[in-house]
Amino acid sequence: MVEIAPKPKTKPKKITAVLFFLSLILLLLVGGAYFGLKSIETKKQKELEEAKKQLAQKETPLKKLEDKLQRCKAKLDDLSLVLGSRLIGTEIFGFLERITHIQITWASANINAKEGEVTLTGEAETLPVLTQQLIYLKKVPEIKSFKLTNMSLGEGEKVNFGLTLKLSPSLFK
Repeated sequence: MVEIAPKPKTKPKKITAVLFFLSLILLLLVGGAYFGLKSIETKKQKELEEAKKQLAQKETPLKKLEDKLQRCKAKLDDLSLVLGSRLIGTEIFGFLERITHIQITWASANINAKEGEVTLTGEAETLPVLTQQLIYLKKVPEIKSFKLTNMSLGEGEKVNFGLTLKLSPSLFK
C-alpha cells in the first residue's frame, strides 16, 4: 500500500511576503487617495456652486441692464421706422424760407403731404410786398398753383392773408 507521506510545510518565500505587504500598502494608499480625492471633489463642488450663486447675483444687474437696452433698442427701431416712413420732409421748411419775402411773416402752416398742399396764414408789411410775393410765387417751378384767401387789412399798412400752395411731391420726401 502506498502511503502518502505528509509533506513538510513549506515556508513562504520572503519575496512573497514582501509583495503581500507592498500590495497591502498600495491598497491602503489607493483607498486613501480615493477618499481624499472624493472629499476634495465635494469641497470643490461646493465652491463651484457658491461661485455660480455669486455670478448669478452679479448677472442679475447685468441682465436688467441688457433688458433695458433691448427695450431702448426696440423703441429706437420703432422710431426709425416711423421717421423712415414720414411723408413730410424737412425740405418743405427750407423751401418756404427760400420763397418767402423778407417783409412777410407766417403765423401758421397746415401741411397736407398726401394732397401736396400747404395752407399758410401770414402778414405782409404792405400790400405791394404781398403783390411782390405773389408775382414771385408764379415763377417758382415747384409751385404748381396757389390761391390767395382771406385777405384783410391789419394795423397800419399791414395786410393779413391766407395762402394755399399746391406743391411738387418731391418737396414732401
